[in-house]
Amino acid sequence: MSRFEIAETEWDERQQAFAQQLRGSARGKIGRPFLNLLPAPELAQRVADLGEWLRFKGAVAADVRELVTLAAAEFWRCPYEWLAHAPLARKAGLDVTALAGLARGENVEALTHAQRVALEAARSVLHSGKLDDAQFQRVAEVFGREGALEIVCLCGYYGLLAMVIHAGYADAEQPDWQESVDATLEAAG
Repeated sequence: MSRFEIAETEWDERQQAFAQQLRGSARGKIGRPFLNLLPAPELAQRVADLGEWLRFKGAVAADVRELVTLAAAEFWRCPYEWLAHAPLARKAGLDVTALAGLARGENVEALTHAQRVALEAARSVLHSGKLDDAQFQRVAEVFGREGALEIVCLCGYYGLLAMVIHAGYADAEQPDWQESVDATLEAAG
């Protein structure tokens, strides 16, 4: 159990309502980040709304969205995000070789031009907090300004979730990054 998590038997009405809303949403469940956010149900709702828009209503295609999400998972070394999104990335068309390269933070050859541009932009934002002029030009040419902004926001959103997840674990409870990656690659392979 996370440091933030509250036993379901102790949820107040607001927490129960939020949990019920999540279960009835496209997510279909209450994932780890939202269990950690549950002590602050209004905050949790706003975070969930942003995530729902980015995941299910945004303009960026599923393959690019999941690629950017996994880049954030790798940057933050967040096993939960990796385990949750690697299967979605496979379903969206990313191959096991691409996932393995992403997990190691390497350049990934097995990507389309659009995927490479998105990954370069995501890694720049994750590592430096910005896009230089040339990077912005490339990402905007491929995805438009709205898509470029969405890629930046995906990095920020999954960074927020990673911090909420990591802060909730006691040191001894933190899942191992490499074991999580290996398990998903083995299952996909």
